[in-house]
Amino acid sequence: MRITFLGGAEEVGASSILLEIAGRRLLIDAGIRPSPKARYGLAGDQLPDLSVVDRAGGLDAILVTHAHMDHTGALELVTGRYPDCPVFATPATVAISRVLHHDARRIMQSRLEEEGDLPLYDDVAAARLMAAFVPAAPRAPVHLGGGVQATFWPAGHVPGAAMISIESDVGSVLV
Repeated sequence: MRITFLGGAEEVGASSILLEIAGRRLLIDAGIRPSPKARYGLAGDQLPDLSVVDRAGGLDAILVTHAHMDHTGALELVTGRYPDCPVFATPATVAISRVLHHDARRIMQSRLEEEGDLPLYDDVAAARLMAAFVPAAPRAPVHLGGGVQATFWPAGHVPGAAMISIESDVGSVLV
């Protein structure tokens, strides 16, 4: 088992973890930073380091803990790179993500018109993400292939939030 933090480990935002387990590559969350790190005098931008995923050979599945943008804001970019990759989340997280990402697109469009800021993604990318979502019932195992399964456990942070236990013959982890 190998765990690589792509963002969010020492900061708020861009929460994203690459978990390699039993021959499967799973991405847990893919958020954005509320403000670019450069604002705080640090190198980088709003996104997690997705180049690590590319070097690892892609993804088998994406698992989402909850809908907040610091955990989901970069998902459109990930599903653009890996269009056949399913995105598992609780039904409430899927519903809230739909609202939050629609609102994010509206804000990005107004910033484009008012300030010339280029949006992170367009309506096509947002629709692709919504189509990739697979509702995962709380407490019911989701089989991810290769003997790996994930179970979403209610976390209480926001509606739909979940801790995710990931189990295989080589070990288990709770994220």
